[in-house]
Amino acid sequence: MDIFAAPTNRFERKVGQTVMFTDAGGKEIGRGKIHQTRGVWFGKNLDELKLCVLDVTDLEVWDRSPLPHPTDIMTTFLQARVILGKTRILWDSSRFILISQ
Repeated sequence: MDIFAAPTNRFERKVGQTVMFTDAGGKEIGRGKIHQTRGVWFGKNLDELKLCVLDVTDLEVWDRSPLPHPTDIMTTFLQARVILGKTRILWDSSRFILISQ
């Protein structure tokens, strides 16, 4: 099975896409599916902040690691999973790599 990865600036972010998400240094943090690309989520304007809502399917870091874009009630991956029943987080859309299989 071949996996193709494309930098964010070369693809349009769409709900349902599978992506790898990275930290500021380019290190893989995990993989997930884009859940929301526009509008407001927990008081954060996705368009203004250039964020997407991501459903995490695979996490490469400790689940108690701090989120780079916390909300008033979620500051770690673990809190997101406990509160929402799944690990759904905000992530900088410029730190996505599209995964296509």
